[in-house]
Amino acid sequence: MSYDNTAAIGKTSDKCKEKRKKAIQAIQENNFKTASDNLYSFHRKVARENGIQLSGWSTINKYICKKDRTLVLTWDIETYASQIGEFVEVLEQKNKVFIISIILHWKDDPKPLKQICLIDLETAPNPR
Repeated sequence: MSYDNTAAIGKTSDKCKEKRKKAIQAIQENNFKTASDNLYSFHRKVARENGIQLSGWSTINKYICKKDRTLVLTWDIETYASQIGEFVEVLEQKNKVFIISIILHWKDDPKPLKQICLIDLETAPNPR
């Protein structure tokens, strides 16, 4: 007897439960060893074996919160076009890129690791 434990497209959940029940009964009749021969709903089996309530509030204990250590580099380029409403073309002499800012930070961390600002005017250094 072959049994596909995934729900086939177009099959109702009742049909799948019926096929699952028949398959488990065939396994039990032939004395095969399985991890679980529970004939009932799988979510109820998992909840029962792991002490999870199916109604009401469940509390998660002894958990570890791991931070995402993704390193992020963001940048912003500010430009100026001589004609209002026009997109800035790089090769057009009248248009300017006047600032490029770059920030390096860990994801979800408000404190940046490094901030770099390139500007087309001479300015005093920022002590930050």
